[in-house]
This record gives sequence, structure tokens and C-alpha cells, in this order.
Amino acid sequence: FRGQFPNTMPVRPYGLIGATYVETTEKSTFGGSDGENYKDLSLGLGVDFTITKTLFINLEYMRVVDRSGDEITNLGLGLNGRF
Repeated sequence: FRGQFPNTMPVRPYGLIGATYVETTEKSTFGGSDGENYKDLSLGLGVDFTITKTLFINLEYMRVVDRSGDEITNLGLGLNGRF
């Protein structure tokens, strides 16, 4: 879920909350593979910067905290459009 300020503002901060599932796979040099699964609550913050009426830049930070205590963080920068 994403709660955001109205699209009429040129800079729109928002908050994120959701469920995340991440699966990792690591290949060994000896031919095997190993991996882990993370699934739990994710929280984040972001902001959209308007460039034109249909184009905007997005900056977002998200953190997933697994019940076992493992953490995954993500920082994203994107160029997005509206139609």
C-alpha cells in the first residue's frame, strides 16, 4: 500500500507498507547451489519529483525485516510516466 500526497504537487513524498517475498540463489564453483527465502513485512519511504505533466522521477527506500532478524534494504531511482 502506498499513501501519497496529491498529484497536483510538484514534489510528492509517500510512505509504503506491504508484504515482500525474496528468493536468493547462490551457485557454487563445485557445481551445487544454495539459497534462502525471505518473507515478511516491508516498510519504505519515497518521493516523486514532477518534470513534466506526464514525466516524473522517483526515489524510493525500502527495508524488509525477516522474523529471523535478517534485513534486506533497497534504494531505487527511476524515471516514470503517466498516461
